[in-house]
Amino acid sequence: MKTEFRRLSKAYVEAHARDFTVLIGGWEHGDWREANFTSDLEKKWEYSFGFFRDEQLVGFCMASGKIPTAYYVHLLFVSEEHRAFGVGKDFFAMCIEHCRSLGLRSIDLKCPVSNPRGLRFYQSIGFHVVDSDGADQTLTLSLACISSCTFESPSLVRRAGKGPRENRRRPVSATIPARPPSSERTRLRGARPRPRPSPWPRRGSPPRRSAPRCPRSRGSSGHPPR
Repeated sequence: MKTEFRRLSKAYVEAHARDFTVLIGGWEHGDWREANFTSDLEKKWEYSFGFFRDEQLVGFCMASGKIPTAYYVHLLFVSEEHRAFGVGKDFFAMCIEHCRSLGLRSIDLKCPVSNPRGLRFYQSIGFHVVDSDGADQTLTLSLACISSCTFESPSLVRRAGKGPRENRRRPVSATIPARPPSSERTRLRGARPRPRPSPWPRRGSPPRRSAPRCPRSRGSSGHPPR
């Protein structure tokens, strides 16, 4: 089942405000009410998205142009039962391309200190902490440090000077050297002496014929008669 990311409009959020409050109900790291979802902010309805799976709202990202050169995330939330499907990572893969098309330089957000799981998620993508006031940590993701290749698991982006875990291994040569010709291989390992022919006939070969013996006389000398 594929996740669809749809841009939210003010009319849709006002008509389904209860769905958003029910989805986030019980979240211990913040208190968002209908007024928070329907309030107007700079470029909010251009930057905010809803996450849908099988026409069901499973998450959302409320963002705005609070910082002129950045995509500022006010709240990113995915329901607990859909967090194992990589919805958040898929969204950021789409969001990064969206920010590039708008000419933005970074993605900024705040994560509560009491939410270490969310902090690990953002850092696995490539965010790094730039400030902290004791209650919230400010994180940023510079679009200039993101690799242009397709994002892969477990990290979507490659940090500056440090890549994903699988990219930290010793590099392997992409080309395999060609095998030298037989004459070159013979020269490298040295000429081998030719094997001496065996006095015994090979299996399946015709028997060797011996030369006829010269008949001898019956004399006592043993020499043939002259």
